[in-house]
Amino acid sequence: MKFVPKKLENTAEISRGDHSWRTFIKNALSVLLTIAALYLLLGASADLVASKIPERWEADLFSWEYPDWDQQSESYLRASAMLDILISDDTLRPLPYSLAILPDSAPNAFALPGGTILLTQGLLDSVGSDSGLAFVIGHELGHHQYRHTLKRIGRSLVFQTAMAMLFGASSRSVIHTSLTLAESSHSRGQERQADEFGINLVLRYYGNDGAALEFFKDLQAAAATGEADWAAFLSSHPLTEVRLAYLRGQLEE
Repeated sequence: MKFVPKKLENTAEISRGDHSWRTFIKNALSVLLTIAALYLLLGASADLVASKIPERWEADLFSWEYPDWDQQSESYLRASAMLDILISDDTLRPLPYSLAILPDSAPNAFALPGGTILLTQGLLDSVGSDSGLAFVIGHELGHHQYRHTLKRIGRSLVFQTAMAMLFGASSRSVIHTSLTLAESSHSRGQERQADEFGINLVLRYYGNDGAALEFFKDLQAAAATGEADWAAFLSSHPLTEVRLAYLRGQLEE
């Protein structure tokens, strides 16, 4: 029997694989669904662990050593007195709360795990009203109350480790971008929680003299004009119309 080879034009080319858009979309959706499932599962697990850490362990794990910053200045004593008033509230978690001042001209504030609140000198210089400054401190106490900082640390460690193990370095940039977007939404929810806690503390101990509302109006103006001095604060404490409307409603009531 004579063998007759097929002509090349009638032979399928399969060496390069299937590069159809259907296959690409299917693979992309599979990756996104995997990331979404991991985000929900690992995020919930990290939050659960963070919520169970005893306050004594947290204080021991995160004991901060500060430089010899001026703790006798008028601005420090003013903020420290406010903190003492606010932490007298018996609903707060039993942490060794403390205040530290960072000699930075840009207004900003942070809650460090273990009970520390870090304020910049720029913030102390910029916020003139007692109610406005009390709200900033109360907001950071809200982050401590809901363990937001611990949860962020736990999520970051868990996500980075899991993504490196599952996807390797080649896909890490895309995955990191996806997780960053998801965490931004999660952080906005945490900011809202801290707002609610902080404004309730202010109303309980300082009442409503309208000064806190003026502080929010100043923040809104800074956000609208892109004022450089407040850029760092607005980056770490993003404002939204929903947040501002809620805070105004609480104060105006």
